Amino acid sequence: IAVTSFSYDNVSGWDKYVITMPVSRRAVVKSKYILALMLSLLGAALPAIIGIVMGLINQAADIAKQLVISAGLLGIGILFLCIMLPLIFKFGVDKSRIIVLVVFAIPFAAAFALNQTGITLPTQDQFMRILAYSPLMLAALLAFSYFLSCYFYSEKEV
Repeated sequence: IAVTSFSYDNVSGWDKYVITMPVSRRAVVKSKYILALMLSLLGAALPAIIGIVMGLINQAADIAKQLVISAGLLGIGILFLCIMLPLIFKFGVDKSRIIVLVVFAIPFAAAFALNQTGITLPTQDQFMRILAYSPLMLAALLAFSYFLSCYFYSEKEV
């Protein structure tokens, strides 16, 4: 939905209009990030709530596991936003969709190739250590992404 909002902005000529208003370009970028983060939180919270309710009804579901899955999906969503939003601000919606497909295809292809070669995957302890630091890494990546988007939008001619 957040990416679709860029398409609507483009079709309606929003960028031309908003720069005539007493709103900074940084505030425009911030509003897109806030929208994207709110939608990501909502997208992670709804399945978590449904999972908890179903777990309480069935008393068979593992609520902790449901929360971990929702947190992981939220992290993946934020990672996606950290990559997608600067690309949209730089190249626009249509070109950035193609670029993002390539950007995400490369790690999956590399992981598939590594799996075929027989290289050992991280142990559970190593994976848990990575997970422990992931919120901090995501916050740093989100800040970098935001400042990069601000730069791209400030350089954009509307």
